[in-house]
Amino acid sequence: MSYRMIDLDILRSRRILCRSDRCSVLSVTLLKLRAASSPPGRVGKGVDHCDTGRVFEFHGWFGLQEAAHFVDEESRWNEKIDGIKARVATLGWGIGEHNLLAEVRLMNGEAFLHMAGNKNHRGVIGQELAGLLTYVAREAPGSYGLLYWRDDEGKAPAGPWNFQVTVMARGALTTRFDPFLSPTFPVVEAADDGDESDQWDNLFVLPATQ
Repeated sequence: MSYRMIDLDILRSRRILCRSDRCSVLSVTLLKLRAASSPPGRVGKGVDHCDTGRVFEFHGWFGLQEAAHFVDEESRWNEKIDGIKARVATLGWGIGEHNLLAEVRLMNGEAFLHMAGNKNHRGVIGQELAGLLTYVAREAPGSYGLLYWRDDEGKAPAGPWNFQVTVMARGALTTRFDPFLSPTFPVVEAADDGDESDQWDNLFVLPATQ
């Protein structure tokens, strides 16, 4: 099969710093090219694109503990773990929704909650996430861990260019600024110079039309 390079004049004319916005522009261009060569009824299918160029991204881990102090053998820990598992199950993340993940897993006899997600908007997902963490902190106040997250539609003081960290410890939740990956520009995202532009131009190829 022969290949041809995509004409990226539109991308060059709208070259900007935001990676997610670039994703949106690329998607529109790819969608138009797909439409030109797709059979009727299949236009746009299979194109995974960012509708608005915005992203709500989060990654978290939490060690689940009944209390911050020693608890005797008469505790209701197993019931509380089952309650957390049931709360996670009600979210439906990972069931027909491949952009979200939440699970409770036993490792070396200890229970851990892991979660991750990447969506276009915070919206309802942000509310569900906050509800889950509040529930865990209340029912298992000895739990501890971190949730790293960023919202490209975030407002000051964090704004769209900074990760934030929600910390769970001794039944309390606090949100702090991230010192490692923020601001995302220029810590993790480089400026658009000529070299990077050439790399983007060489990445995208499509099968030649017949």
